[in-house]
Amino acid sequence: MFQMDNSKISTHRQVCLIVAILVSLLAFGGCNSTPQDSVDQYLYEADILIVRDLAANYGVKVVKLDRNETSFTSAEVVLAEDTLPLSGGLYRRTGDAASVPVAGAFTASIIDSSVFGDTLVLTMPADFSIVTNGLPDNRINPAGAAVNVDWEGVANASGYVLAAVPRDSSYKAQGYSEWVSSITSGLVPPDAFRWSNGIDVDTGWYDIFVYTYNGSPDDSLSSDYLPVPLPSDLGNSINVPPLQGRYGGIVVAAPESVHVVTQ
Repeated sequence: MFQMDNSKISTHRQVCLIVAILVSLLAFGGCNSTPQDSVDQYLYEADILIVRDLAANYGVKVVKLDRNETSFTSAEVVLAEDTLPLSGGLYRRTGDAASVPVAGAFTASIIDSSVFGDTLVLTMPADFSIVTNGLPDNRINPAGAAVNVDWEGVANASGYVLAAVPRDSSYKAQGYSEWVSSITSGLVPPDAFRWSNGIDVDTGWYDIFVYTYNGSPDDSLSSDYLPVPLPSDLGNSINVPPLQGRYGGIVVAAPESVHVVTQ
């Protein structure tokens, strides 16, 4: 009768055992598999804002970051090679206008330990100026009539905002603003110079601002840093799962002034 050599049986069993172990390791992700605390568990939402205010010589870089719809303050956030400190639940650094990126591309990195990291290439619009406000040299605006405003065309601009506010109310989340479709001109309507009833003229000196922006700035996040809040929100501009959100780069031109009188 045929008999198999015991050494061959032993070797065969060892091979089968090794194969079984390998199959098990592959099924469970290997010896160095990613732990359950992985990026697949998290969704990140970032609101990234840069404001370069030529009117007030002010600049801010700020990021609001959520993880799974909860404020997340343990990340490393780098804008334009600047690691932002945490301040009041936001990643933020303020300074003068020269402290933020000028026209062109820069990078933004968001890193959550070893779980998640992504780098975006974003763009800042160029500086610009208001050319004319269509009023005489004395800047008198009888009865709060509509005011035509012209400005320079801007490189890297996604659009513009035209705003007007009483001089003593700027940077206080007040005033009139609207999105502008034209690339070099807009019209401030009479409503911008009226009381809330829409009839009576609110007399006095007004500053008229023009902003240019790239991306889709968040109106809530930006309201603390602009002379007049944005008119509304735009849609998300960041969608690279698991990261979504919006970026807005805003340049505020130095304002023109008008003096609204009753007649």
